[in-house]
Amino acid sequence: MDATHTFRARLAALAAVLLFSTGGLAIKLIDLPPLALSGSRSLVAALSLAAYLLLYKRQPLKTGLGRVGWGAVVCYFAMVTAYVTANKLTTAANAIFLQYAMPAWVLIFGALWLGERASWGRVVSVIVSLGGLTLFFLDNVGTGQRLGDVIAIAAGVFFAGVVLSLRHFRDGGAAWVVFWGNALTAALLLPGYIAMRPGVFASIVNPSSLGALLFLGVFQMAAAYLLYSAALKHLPAVEVAILSLVEPVMNPVWVYLGVGERPSMYALMGGAVILGVVFARAAFPERAEIEPSAPRPPGEGVPPEN
Repeated sequence: MDATHTFRARLAALAAVLLFSTGGLAIKLIDLPPLALSGSRSLVAALSLAAYLLLYKRQPLKTGLGRVGWGAVVCYFAMVTAYVTANKLTTAANAIFLQYAMPAWVLIFGALWLGERASWGRVVSVIVSLGGLTLFFLDNVGTGQRLGDVIAIAAGVFFAGVVLSLRHFRDGGAAWVVFWGNALTAALLLPGYIAMRPGVFASIVNPSSLGALLFLGVFQMAAAYLLYSAALKHLPAVEVAILSLVEPVMNPVWVYLGVGERPSMYALMGGAVILGVVFARAAFPERAEIEPSAPRPPGEGVPPEN
């Protein structure tokens, strides 16, 4: 792959991650319980992706994702549910810190499953990024509950499974994996929650909540994952995982700009370390990054999207 395609793929990944990072502010502005919010957001995202794939791309509905595809769908649901649960059982800092150990899991399993090269530059980038992330949350790490911390680690493993699966389906089908992941999340979380707490429905359709949910579902989830999948079509999974570390850096920035919640000095220092790593990866790419990836191992797939 030439340098131009690499640059465009990085821009797509960064655009996706910046959209992901707006979730913290939008969630603070929505007065909904976490599971109801996750289910509602996923419902909007699933409907948006269905409209894009069925009406705009003129694709027939795809259910034949194979074992890998449906495994990715389950990973998506597990990632969302585990992260929300971890936030209830441990501190928010612990939850996002432990989830964003994800690049380390992608580095390991990307080499084992997809045959992607674990170069020294990538290994060092992951280690330095995790060090920066530790600094970023130094004020709060260690104050959470053990069960919540374990679930947050699981959320990171499931997140890695989603990233690797989207990379696996880079030749077609990634968008359908994301659609079914959101559809499953909405189907399993939303109806049961509304049945148990009927008053939640009124909060969901409240104009202020509905507007924020539309933003979350259409842009922060659906559009972001389309960009994320486009980046994974051209970049190794670990490269996109490293770029994803911009999300926990920018999340508190949007919150500060929106509601005035000021990040700590440790957060600013950790964010500077992570952004430095991301800049270094973009400005000084390794030779391995612009060479074709190792052939994908035989597995199940779906027909190309176009």
